[in-house]
Amino acid sequence: MTARRIIAGIVGVLLILGGFYCIMTPGLTYFSLGFFIGFSMLADGIARTVNWFSMRETHKTSGWVLASGIISLVFGLIILSSIGMQISVDLFLAYLVAFWLVILGGMRIAHAIMFRNGAKEYGMEFISGKWWIGLLTGILLLLVGIVSVINPTALIFTIGFMIGFAILISGINMLSFAIAWMG
Repeated sequence: MTARRIIAGIVGVLLILGGFYCIMTPGLTYFSLGFFIGFSMLADGIARTVNWFSMRETHKTSGWVLASGIISLVFGLIILSSIGMQISVDLFLAYLVAFWLVILGGMRIAHAIMFRNGAKEYGMEFISGKWWIGLLTGILLLLVGIVSVINPTALIFTIGFMIGFAILISGINMLSFAIAWMG
């Protein structure tokens, strides 16, 4: 119990510090994503390949596990071997989120108009007078998406901040567990 509390406290403090660092450097945080994706692919590939070789002697194993491990290894090495590839992954993520926001905004607008014209048909009478909220959020999402497509830098910093806040909140949560386990 004591070791768990100490480890949770240390991890909590480290996550809080890491969260503040990410919030203070959102661009650097964002442009680390390509590296972490490549590293995750590499780790996944190593784990799957080692798992396949260790299990094939005692269990029937699928060649698909080995194939997926090799593919993850290759893709991970490709991304990690080139900063250009890491930046490409980072930019792809920014544009993917930007286009997602545009599509989501358009769908919210269509959904709001649908509710305005016939909420009763869908058993959603309670929302019929508030259809404009969906319209407003749809328009906002659409505008943020368009701005992000035109200028992905704004989205990059926003994603960096969000990662920092998520890490900070995780650290606070972990530290609260450590404190709760004291008594």
